[in-house]
Amino acid sequence: MISMELAARRVRPTLMRRLRVLIAVAGVVAVAACGNNGDDNNDDTTAVPDNGSGSEADADAPLFGTHWQLDRVAVNDESTETSDDVAAYVVFDENEIGGNTGCNSFGGDIESSEDGSLTLGPVIATKRACTGELGDIDMAMLQVLHDEVSVDIAGERLTLTNTAGDTLEFHADDDPDLGDDPNVDDDDGLDDDDHDHDGHDGHDDDGHDHEDD
Repeated sequence: MISMELAARRVRPTLMRRLRVLIAVAGVVAVAACGNNGDDNNDDTTAVPDNGSGSEADADAPLFGTHWQLDRVAVNDESTETSDDVAAYVVFDENEIGGNTGCNSFGGDIESSEDGSLTLGPVIATKRACTGELGDIDMAMLQVLHDEVSVDIAGERLTLTNTAGDTLEFHADDDPDLGDDPNVDDDDGLDDDDHDHDGHDGHDDDGHDHEDD
């Protein structure tokens, strides 16, 4: 009996020590698990994207109602950048196009297609005669703005391309400066000297009807 009591007394401390060790280990594991969950929550919070950040800055400018200032023409495999003093531009609304080549004012009807392209009716332009850069840009713009054109807008950049692959490149201008050039009208309208610039009969060899100087 004495031996059994002594054995029991020896076993009890050993079990108690083991229980204490198990309890301590369980506590450490629980604390570590809580810490990991907190880290995960922090990671989830920081990973949420800010959907509103920069959305307006990255949005494409609208085709209609924007003043599109001409930057470059690429016609007949020749590309030309417009100089700063050339006030060539185009403006669209849902049914009409208007603008200026830097030499002549023009306007006409348009139809929008489901694929985003535009079909331009005969574009009517004034008949001022221009030479040099203005004459080249005048002819190029009116050549592209004819029949069907595709529309590509990326941010504040607009590219119009006709079926022959000729292009006009513009940028959106919130504060257009039309300059002091008397050839440039600022009303996007047409005067009494308008004529049909559709590239068919009744034009000179360069595709334009001009008044005598």
